Amino acid sequence: MKRRPLLSFFLLTFGITWGLGALTIPFLEQIKRIFGEVGPGNILWNIAVYSPAISAFIVIGVNRGSKGIRAYLRRFLHWKVKFHWYLIVLLGIPAIYVCTTIMTHLFTGASIKYPFSPWYMAIPAGISMIIINPGAVEEIGWRGFALPILQSKFNALVASLILGLVWATWHLPAFLLSPYEGVSLPIWFISVFGISIILTFIYNSTNGSIPMVFLSHWLINDPFQLRVYSHDQLIVTITFLLIAAIVTFTAGYKNLGPAKYTEPLPGFIKGKGGLRNEEKNS
Repeated sequence: MKRRPLLSFFLLTFGITWGLGALTIPFLEQIKRIFGEVGPGNILWNIAVYSPAISAFIVIGVNRGSKGIRAYLRRFLHWKVKFHWYLIVLLGIPAIYVCTTIMTHLFTGASIKYPFSPWYMAIPAGISMIIINPGAVEEIGWRGFALPILQSKFNALVASLILGLVWATWHLPAFLLSPYEGVSLPIWFISVFGISIILTFIYNSTNGSIPMVFLSHWLINDPFQLRVYSHDQLIVTITFLLIAAIVTFTAGYKNLGPAKYTEPLPGFIKGKGGLRNEEKNS
């Protein structure tokens, strides 16, 4: 773990998630009886989802001890970013789903029926998704730990694509154990690359803010159910890829932002100059 922290992180993450998946498959019915349906809310499912965060803390603990863990926890308080980034994330990501819903309606003619009535009931339902479907917790490991190390070795675009491939592959047991209705695995797999580029752009542009990518991931999971169609996957995927292409063209593939954020903790990577905490947020 000390010589190859990134490889150790990936192996631990896959070991926990895929190990639980391999254990669940032959005993699926017994596990359902004990823990309930396999999916968000199931304790084993949630442990599997938390594995990137768990692995990040293990690797940091082995390398830097309790001081390193405390330093990493302090990064969760990095909410101080320029106000326009809150607007971009809080309004921009939901706007993507509103637009794709309208496009799906125009292309297919299907009626738009929002699942919440009155509409403001979506707010408590969406907030509760942080507990029920804790997928955003993944970002503690993916963007908070793995991405900066990858960016110390590759340009931001390549780092995003590598992480996107790992991230998408890691999800495969979820499709085997609890297939997503109406979701095409190949199309979803491709969409992850676009999302990975967008999250890198947000991460680098906010000086490595874990809370901002956490918030972005939560909104990408559509907690307010703005995607009202089950057959909009292709349109959503194309939209994410177009946004990723625009971001790459405008921000530059080397940094995908003002500058790359290249370490999970100061001095964590040998020969690197530490984090950019002293720089102004963008």
